[in-house]
Amino acid sequence: MLLFGIGARALPWWGSEECGQAAPHGRLQRPAADEETIEKVEEAIARLSASLSEASGERASLQAERVEATEALQRSESQIIAANELLARYRLLDSRYSSDLQRLDFVTEGAHFFGGLQAVTCPLCEQPMTGDHAHPAASSISAVYESARIVSQGVV
Repeated sequence: MLLFGIGARALPWWGSEECGQAAPHGRLQRPAADEETIEKVEEAIARLSASLSEASGERASLQAERVEATEALQRSESQIIAANELLARYRLLDSRYSSDLQRLDFVTEGAHFFGGLQAVTCPLCEQPMTGDHAHPAASSISAVYESARIVSQGVV
């Protein structure tokens, strides 16, 4: 009481019957009303402690769920990135197949027009260019063209 600048006698309960009585060994005994108040306070503390531990447990479980959700989100995002990369590669491959098909189409058209030209000698074997020389090349070009067309339809 000296810290606040007031004496003990200024307190409202000083000298009343409710102020504890000294026990034989110099200890103060608390009045029954104080015991009841202390029990209520202890019950309130116990309820709040239980509520706090329950809230802490719930918070910990929510944090664990959040961590799991974050990891799942990151996995999903990386899978989306990988899928987009594969899609870009397949689109590039499809454009190359289309380009190859156009070239093969050009070669087949060219072979058709060369059929009407005058026969010349083969630069490799020095024999006249007849249908025997042209047909194996044309049939292999047709086979490659068909397989590329089928593959490109399956990719798209």
